[in-house]
Amino acid sequence: MKTLFFASAVALAIFGSTTAAQAGIVFDTSLVDGVHYGSGNFNTHFATDTVTTANGAIEIGLKTKIRSDATDSTVPTGDLYSIALGNLANFDFSVDNKVGATAVDLSGSTASLRLLNENNGLSFSFNPFTFLPDNTVLPGGGIQNSEQYKFFAPGFNVTTNATYLATLTLANVSGFGTLSVDNVLRYGNGGIIAGVPEPSTWAMMLVGFGGIGAVIRRRRVVFA
Repeated sequence: MKTLFFASAVALAIFGSTTAAQAGIVFDTSLVDGVHYGSGNFNTHFATDTVTTANGAIEIGLKTKIRSDATDSTVPTGDLYSIALGNLANFDFSVDNKVGATAVDLSGSTASLRLLNENNGLSFSFNPFTFLPDNTVLPGGGIQNSEQYKFFAPGFNVTTNATYLATLTLANVSGFGTLSVDNVLRYGNGGIIAGVPEPSTWAMMLVGFGGIGAVIRRRRVVFA
């Protein structure tokens, strides 16, 4: 029974979904204020985090879409965006510090957009408020933009099965704390994540464990 429980726990830890639900995050939604997303794109299919206090409200949003897709067909399942091999993918991000009548002061906050290649562990982070040259700065200090993943994700290749994680974070906002949202971008079948054995490897390991168990049983001595 202990062996079965241990094996189940290991399998759950390894094969647990990258897209596990996150408290406070809303998936496949529109931004509260439609102007806070990339020009020419649709106000749909975002992952959003919104914090409201007596001093105002802040919303951040992040979405993935196929570049130049006039129908906005990349509909996510939770935070998972599946892209067929060969298609260029864009991300739209938004930091809206004026959801309603009162603008929230972001002068002491820090923003970051992190892109992680989950297949090779390489990542790249930047401050979206300052890094991109063509950001649209909104009234009160909010910001939004749209860009191609290939410019930032290390080893990004649209013809290779792979999984990428994009995380938008707005931290240290006085009175609001930290807001954060993820997009999981899966190209093709997502590839094999580093550190996770392939099914054939698991089969060999299980056969090996069985053989070890058989040897132990044969060596067991029973005393009268």
